[in-house]
Amino acid sequence: MPDAAAETIFRLGRIQENADYLLPILIFVILIWYFRRRLRIDTADLHRWKRIVLFALRCLAAAGLLLYYLQPQWSHLAGMSNTAVLVDTSASMGNKDAGNNTSRLEAVREFFNTSGFLETLSQRHTVKVYAFDSELRGIKPAGGGNSASNSVSNSAPDFGGAGGETTALGDALAEVFRKERGEPLAAVIVFSDGQQNAGQNIDASLETAANLRIPVYTAGVGKTELPASLRIGNIDVPERVFPNDAFRLTVPIFCENIPPDKFSVTLMDSTADNAAAAGNSVQIGEQTFDTGTESNGQSGVQRSVTFDVKLPAVGKHKLTVKINTARAVQTSADVEPVESTFEVNAVDRKDRILLFASAPSRDYQFICAQIDRDKTMSADVLPGWQKSAAVSQNADKILTTFPATRAEMSQYDVLMAFDADWRELSPQQIEVLEYWIARQGGGAVLIAGGIHQTDTVSGWLYDKIFEKVRALYPVEFFSNEASFDSKMFNGAKPQPFHLTKAGEAAVYLQPYSDPVQSRSFWNTFAGFYGCFAVKGVKPAATLLASASSPSSVLMAEQFYGSGRVLYIGSGELWRMRRSGEKVFEQITAKMIRYVSQGRLQRDSDRVSLTADKKRYSLGSAAQLRITANDAQLNPLTDPVLPIEVQMPSGTKRTAEATLDPNVPGVYQTFVPLTEEGAWMFQLSLSGGSAPITVTQTLQVQMSGLEQERPNRNELFLERLAKESGGTYFKTLDNLKSLPERIQIRSQKAVLDAAAEEHLYSYLLAVISAALLLEWLLRRLWTLA
Repeated sequence: MPDAAAETIFRLGRIQENADYLLPILIFVILIWYFRRRLRIDTADLHRWKRIVLFALRCLAAAGLLLYYLQPQWSHLAGMSNTAVLVDTSASMGNKDAGNNTSRLEAVREFFNTSGFLETLSQRHTVKVYAFDSELRGIKPAGGGNSASNSVSNSAPDFGGAGGETTALGDALAEVFRKERGEPLAAVIVFSDGQQNAGQNIDASLETAANLRIPVYTAGVGKTELPASLRIGNIDVPERVFPNDAFRLTVPIFCENIPPDKFSVTLMDSTADNAAAAGNSVQIGEQTFDTGTESNGQSGVQRSVTFDVKLPAVGKHKLTVKINTARAVQTSADVEPVESTFEVNAVDRKDRILLFASAPSRDYQFICAQIDRDKTMSADVLPGWQKSAAVSQNADKILTTFPATRAEMSQYDVLMAFDADWRELSPQQIEVLEYWIARQGGGAVLIAGGIHQTDTVSGWLYDKIFEKVRALYPVEFFSNEASFDSKMFNGAKPQPFHLTKAGEAAVYLQPYSDPVQSRSFWNTFAGFYGCFAVKGVKPAATLLASASSPSSVLMAEQFYGSGRVLYIGSGELWRMRRSGEKVFEQITAKMIRYVSQGRLQRDSDRVSLTADKKRYSLGSAAQLRITANDAQLNPLTDPVLPIEVQMPSGTKRTAEATLDPNVPGVYQTFVPLTEEGAWMFQLSLSGGSAPITVTQTLQVQMSGLEQERPNRNELFLERLAKESGGTYFKTLDNLKSLPERIQIRSQKAVLDAAAEEHLYSYLLAVISAALLLEWLLRRLWTLA
């Protein structure tokens, strides 16, 4: 490999700035003046040329000493400069443009594989490959190594599939400049369709690139023309319904660049429990919609159709909405058929909820009344402040003790504990509770309070007997030594309510079907006055919401075995009623239904297959959990369980779920979702009287932000290249000459120690020779 750069720089080691010259030069001038004055006295009787020779020898020695002090150094600037290659992996890069059989990302991958671009670039620069969508990720080059290696093969690096929910190019550039700070970054090359829809704008990155003189070269992929398209938006699907109970489905449809036309939409039903029955779908209804004249142009319009649905049979129903793209008007644009599949569970029983409260708090009272009004739920109550069953409560049954057997506990789907005094439970009851969540898929909503959870002296928080209870919580409590920190924060003003990304994505925290409206609610919600202080969330748990203090965990969740546990750090959910009674009811009802999924999705006592949610964004990964028992209902101990995965395209493959070492019989796997549409997961378990087969259907859709502008933003890419001193390439083929055009920047200065050592030897010899010769001449000329 040729040397990328070889340049020699001379410098003086003692001189860091011009002021450093002052002292040595001043001393040198004083010495010269002193030498001249002394020689005039000592050599007054000598011939003039003799005086000049002696003065010159003394000055030569002084000059040698001065040079020695200044430390002359030679450095060789050598090495490879860096070039960053950024590849857009957002969902829009998975689009296939008209006339192309491959997606935009596949076109970039094919360019790398066939052009030798990266290999040519690596001959002059250290190539660092990154993938970006909502965040930046370093990518290992093909054939091993790391992203900082200049040894790059012809093969494309493995930058994965196109599935990022957003495109944050400005953030990606800023992160590259931060990572490469202090390094000789020669250029940045961006492969993208240019549709930035998240993160900071590129102005700050352009300013950085201009200041550092780092050109950004952009390679555009995708068509610049807006394609004609129809797409189905997110359908607000009920988690479950009762058989023969009517419910309404609203299907949002987005029309892009389509002339006025009418299209029909059909809703079909097939049994999700049997994949073979998909061909025998039953049509539930058919509606039509008109694209309208305003759909011409770039912005597009939204239409919607509604279906009134009744599901006659109990079980999982796979519903498919399909837009028939056969043209009603001959001038209509050609568009691909569009369909969306989702699952609705028809059940013939209510959610059974156990309310365990230490005091009649406002949250308890409002939720108890809400459950009493909801025909899909029923509740039994264990009031810790009243041990008599004769008290009046909005409940089906008043309990005097916590369920003591597995059979008693298995009657319930959800436990809601309001500042529970777990000291009321015996060790046997704690075992029953833990088994119900871990093995039977029970769901728990644990709400903090200011009485029993803050009792750090005689309470359950630090008692070893309740270690299994503390394990259920998704948060880490402070140690006993730091118990003074374990308390309720009660302020005069409400603490701001901050949803994390996971909290924003949680469907059960969205009071409205419109995500924008839900986000607006949380942005304007004042928050809670009190919050229980904790050390933080557990490693396997998910933080959903927090306040300004790091220890103020307002909401967190975790899987515990096959069950779900939701923790709420403040007993002030009722404050949401200030924004409307419906908001409070929607959120609390969705919470209950969310944590009860493990119970309602249990297909048998032997096995259950659940996912952390029903809808995913393209490019994310589905988290699947399995609880499996043998024929004697003992936890399975096989190291892996195979799951058959059917992708929307019909392709089938096998994923392996691995055994959780901490929870017997519980398995987990993550499956990357690389295609839009309905994904079906099927697990078969042998043994017993007959094999058991369970299924789970998940819906995968591209992010709405990525669907809004599917065409290439040429103006954006052109501006980015032009203002940074780079070049915009309209086609990938034009990039082949780019490696030769990128100027090399030397990586580092290597000190030439040998040259420095030789110089010092020569200086010592010159100084010694000058002083020796002066001494000899003085002796010859009979001077003192």
